[in-house]
Amino acid sequence: MRQYTFLAAAAILAVACGDDPPTGPGSGMTAQMRADVAQSTGEAIAQNTEAMARTEATASSSLFAFGGDPSAGNCSITLGNLLCITSFGSLDGQAEITFRDAGSAEQDEYSAETTASIAIETDWDGEINRSGFDIDLMGNGAFTVTGLAGAEANRTWNGTSNIAVTSSTHAGNRTYEWTSTTNWASVVVAASGTEPRWPTSGTVTSDVQLEVLDGPDDGRTATTTVKVTFNGTANVPLMVGNTEYRLDLASRTVTAN
Repeated sequence: MRQYTFLAAAAILAVACGDDPPTGPGSGMTAQMRADVAQSTGEAIAQNTEAMARTEATASSSLFAFGGDPSAGNCSITLGNLLCITSFGSLDGQAEITFRDAGSAEQDEYSAETTASIAIETDWDGEINRSGFDIDLMGNGAFTVTGLAGAEANRTWNGTSNIAVTSSTHAGNRTYEWTSTTNWASVVVAASGTEPRWPTSGTVTSDVQLEVLDGPDDGRTATTTVKVTFNGTANVPLMVGNTEYRLDLASRTVTAN
């Protein structure tokens, strides 16, 4: 499957920086490597978070807007599952959505009264082009959204996503190849209010393995952990190892703390 996942955005992880232990000869994190990891993974996390933060179908989040009109996201019912195919910028993706009642029985369609949870499987690939860096990537994810039945107060997201980046180029002269496995844990989003509704709590933790392909750290490899903790605003801490950055979920930018 191909799809716009949370990367959508990747989409695709939030970061916290620190001095990470070497993984072998010529390896280990430098300050510049940490800053570049924070930038690229923060972009991916922010894209996915924005999709979670909306319930109305839009060009960027219709795959996950369960209360919106499925047709707005190029969705169709196939064998009881909702299949959505869409594009966002240079990303193409697909999501397969399964609705379940309080007893976990599958439903033929979404019901505001009886749908208690939703399972989502996503696939996507494409490019992210931002001022200062470009990323070529592909990914997939599996998520469960709970708290939907009846008069909703909050929706809670849990799941995992995987990303493979074949090229992440920064400032035109630093290029990386990296993979990540990301855990979305108890990410709580209000079910009503002005959109986007940024998660009020929960965390995103990503294990990243990277190799420098070009630039001043050419040949270095490293492993690090990136973590974002949500606080109800668009301005959240992003840790790469032990070093803290700030991630702006709205502008998808990362700055040193």
